[in-house]
Amino acid sequence: MAAVTIDREAGDSGKGFRLQLIRAIKLMLKTIKQDANTVFFTAVENLEDVSHQTIVDGEVSSYFEEDKNYDLNGNFTIFSPPVTNTLVSFFDIYIDQFRTSNNVYLGFYTTRNIGKERKSKLESGEKIDLPDEPILKILQSLDDASDDTICLVKDIISEEYASQYKEKSTSGNLETLQGLTVDRFKDFFENNLVAFRSGK
Repeated sequence: MAAVTIDREAGDSGKGFRLQLIRAIKLMLKTIKQDANTVFFTAVENLEDVSHQTIVDGEVSSYFEEDKNYDLNGNFTIFSPPVTNTLVSFFDIYIDQFRTSNNVYLGFYTTRNIGKERKSKLESGEKIDLPDEPILKILQSLDDASDDTICLVKDIISEEYASQYKEKSTSGNLETLQGLTVDRFKDFFENNLVAFRSGK
């Protein structure tokens, strides 16, 4: 039985919506350029900011992208609310969609760069040891990611997940998230996180 998850209504307008439309058009044009005969479905504000589903030789691939258009000053880290919120939202999508397809991917497109984390503890007060490199950069290429870093990311997302569901009558997929082994959680990022891309 599928878990009941949060209904996430879109809230931003203006330049954020314009970026979503631009990204949707670019994804469609890229697909057409690769193969003009590919069947695809693209939507804005459906599950994530942009949803792009392609069907090639009967195989369905679903790409979900969060687009964040912010002033250029400032950077994103794994602790930035737009990032943690996106990862929690995508985990729910992933668990739901994975039942019907192994080809479910997440992209994060922003006008900001990646920054280095500076926190010394989680919201719970638990002390943490940060890696030398920004965690978002590590997540893009997991070859050198230590188990400690993967566990830290899991703790960060689990904490945010629990926070979002705190006042709800359901816990969503929190138990599933917390029950993932280090290797399985690493696979989640390795196989499903496409990129954290800056549009600058």
